[in-house]
Amino acid sequence: MEVILTQYTWQKTQINMDINNDSLIICRKCNSNACYEFKQPELTTWICMGCGFTTNSEYTFSNKNFKIVDVEVSMPELIKDLRFVDDKGYVWYPSVINQNGKGTVFPDGTNKNNWKWSAIKSVPIDENEKEKYKNPKGGFYKHKSDMESLKQFEPFDFMDGLEYIGYFS
Repeated sequence: MEVILTQYTWQKTQINMDINNDSLIICRKCNSNACYEFKQPELTTWICMGCGFTTNSEYTFSNKNFKIVDVEVSMPELIKDLRFVDDKGYVWYPSVINQNGKGTVFPDGTNKNNWKWSAIKSVPIDENEKEKYKNPKGGFYKHKSDMESLKQFEPFDFMDGLEYIGYFS
């Protein structure tokens, strides 16, 4: 099954996830067996469906081009506060998953001791209100976030948040 999603971490990236062909590894943050490893020619990305944290092969202190100050300059304080460095020096951050037409899962809280995953479902935009949702690239958006559907999940229940928005269906 191929799923295309937009993953927001320290920068906006799009990952084509082919769940049948990518590897599952043990997460170096939470020890879950639900950590996907996506190997591309120049970059390997890891995203754990258990804890929701992600990193890639460039975000390690052994990479002399990695400058944490540059990476974190535009991050919300909560994301910086939740940063995790594993035993191999890779820097992990919580993911923000926005799957078009399904919804968004994101970290929500005030600090690393007071946060949860929040999930919001997407709903179709009615034809009579589409003018409010212009896409800067042209045309109109087809879905919007339904704030009334907001539901929170505990820090190690990231996958439950994904299930809530219909990510796996």
